[in-house]
Amino acid sequence: MNIGQIPGYYYDEVTKKYFKIQANHVAPSGAKYARANVRREKRANKKRKLDEQRRERRAVQTVLPSSIQRHGVARIGLAREVGASEPAFGVGEREEFVISQLRPEMQLFPAPNATAQSGTLFDAVPARHPSINTITVLAYNHGMGSSIYDAPQQSVGHAQTQTTLVADSALVGLHVCSHPEIEPILMACFRESSGVRNVFVGKPTQQLIEAEPEYNISVGIRRKVDSALWSSAVVCDDDNLAVSGSDGIYIIDVVSGTSNHNVELEAESRCITWLEPQTVAFGTGRTVALYDTRSGGKANRFERPHPVTGIDAPGGDAMHLVVSDNKSLNYYDTRMDTRPLFEFRHLHQGPQLEFSCWRANVVSAVDVNNDVQNYSLKTGRNLGRLAWSSTPGEPLFRRLKWKENRYESVLQACYGTSVVRWTYGGAADDEG
Repeated sequence: MNIGQIPGYYYDEVTKKYFKIQANHVAPSGAKYARANVRREKRANKKRKLDEQRRERRAVQTVLPSSIQRHGVARIGLAREVGASEPAFGVGEREEFVISQLRPEMQLFPAPNATAQSGTLFDAVPARHPSINTITVLAYNHGMGSSIYDAPQQSVGHAQTQTTLVADSALVGLHVCSHPEIEPILMACFRESSGVRNVFVGKPTQQLIEAEPEYNISVGIRRKVDSALWSSAVVCDDDNLAVSGSDGIYIIDVVSGTSNHNVELEAESRCITWLEPQTVAFGTGRTVALYDTRSGGKANRFERPHPVTGIDAPGGDAMHLVVSDNKSLNYYDTRMDTRPLFEFRHLHQGPQLEFSCWRANVVSAVDVNNDVQNYSLKTGRNLGRLAWSSTPGEPLFRRLKWKENRYESVLQACYGTSVVRWTYGGAADDEG
């Protein structure tokens, strides 16, 4: 691609010709010079260059191990000498110790208006870009539907918060694909099925003046009176959004704003996740199924005794799944038979379970008492509940998820109109 030579034109490397970039509805189907395809190729080129730069920096910073490390006897002695060998208590005890040291701290976000204050905080997601100050995207569900705002990271007053989107339906999914060198994209999914606007793709903040165009996408066929969307998951590297609902699952290209895959299901799907960039895993009734976006093939993989209420792919190895129903959590290896590697008895209420995996080590889940229980995916042990001082009539934890950066791993959950963050060695909790 060589757009820079002639602005507004696309250079085709195959035909060696320039083509004027045209709107999606004007250009022929699949044309390389359609605006959506040009944008997709531009973003892909940026990501490829950034990946190459990261690999080069990593190669420069990597220290190759000495050949003595490959010697069977000498390696053991050397590891013991430098303190690199595993501690005597093993992996399971280490995970239990880490979980026991997590302490909660409340993060307050002033509600931008009375409508948001009357509802509950659905999610709080950071967004970063060189052209804007770091912001937090705040999403609320309330009696009027839902609303999304962008607030500075250290916002202390309502006047600093700007409205990004208002809808008359409750949110079921919120994602921000954010990269320092690429324009961030906001994706929001709403409960209403086959409505005028139940999937929104656009900019996360009004601070982005030159931002990607916005799309209001309608998915779902409203086969039933109470049809609804339930869940969503995104692969930021490929700009693909997966959505599950009462009537099927849908794969949306967020760059072009089109739904490329619409898979009808007999039983509703309450949860969906990406097993790998080309494969989604989802629950449909009591079945766990896989769908390949390359071939369009669907396969039923595991059968459950009760309807599936949650699914996640821990570790990103494209082989393992954690699946839940109202009575248990199960850890599966997709390469093996239908029996789970581990089964954890875990009771919860409602049609969906709030749980999240920390790498491929621990799964944290909210139980029927609104406590966050933790289970080891390495040993199959119950690691106990997280420290928290419960109060009568307290809000339920929502959007429970592990977040990681270069410095720490944090478990976050929305709690009323605030956010609770469990951090290693955080604020003490005497009653925990």
